[in-house]
Order: sequence, then C-alpha cells, then structure tokens
Amino acid sequence: VANKKTFLKLKALEVADKSQRKVLLDLCNDKTIDDIVRVQKVKAVFDSLNILQNAEDAIEHYYTEAMIELNSIRVSDENKQQLIMLAQNLRVRVV
Repeated sequence: VANKKTFLKLKALEVADKSQRKVLLDLCNDKTIDDIVRVQKVKAVFDSLNILQNAEDAIEHYYTEAMIELNSIRVSDENKQQLIMLAQNLRVRVV
C-alpha cells in the first residue's frame, strides 16, 4: 500500500516476464485503484511468481550465513546469546 521497495516487490520485478512486470508497475503507480484490490492483485502476481518461497529461501540463506559468522567470533556462547535470539526471532517473522 505504501509502495515500498521491499524484497518481495524487487524480487518479483526481477523474475517477472515483461507483461507481469507491467502489471506490477501499473498496480504500484495507479493511485485510483482501491488499496484492497491493489493488494489482492499484487499478491496474485507474487503467488504466480513463487515470491514467498524466494523470500523464505533468502531468509534461510542469510540466517545460515549469519550463524556461521557468529560462530566464528571468539566470544563465549553466553555472550552471543542475545544475538542468536535476535537472529532466530527475525528468521521466524511472518513474511
């Protein structure tokens, strides 16, 4: 609704074909479309492009990378606990 450049939108624009890209851009730029209708139509395009799975894959990838980096730091696990909890909480956020 706020027309933010989120991962979902950017990924959709990246993987969309020409007609899907036009639909997305038109939906984002046409201020006369009701917000509820806009969200439903954008979600339908996202679903057709499997964007949610892309987002979940990216979350898992970056979480794994973060844990590798965090584990490589020479600090006790006790001192890393808050960062680990933060990473885990971010990982399970609703996409």
